[in-house]
Amino acid sequence: MAYKEELCQLVKNSIGENVLGNKVTICDDITMIEGHNGIVAFNSSLVKVRVGKKVLVLQGSNLQIITCSANDLVVAGDINNVEIHI
Repeated sequence: MAYKEELCQLVKNSIGENVLGNKVTICDDITMIEGHNGIVAFNSSLVKVRVGKKVLVLQGSNLQIITCSANDLVVAGDINNVEIHI
């Protein structure tokens, strides 16, 4: 799907370790965020996660938080848009 290529480019350019100091991995229907600073908002179509001084916004459908620890977050579902809010 074309959006996955766009997501990979966005992740590579905008949320790599040099920008946020964290690691974000998106593969198929799983997104792993290492080193998050808390969940800002969550429902089945939106997940907002604080990463450093920025907020990573995942939008899609059937989103579920699979695992949430003090540092790591795993989100499952069909992600069709990723944004970074300052």
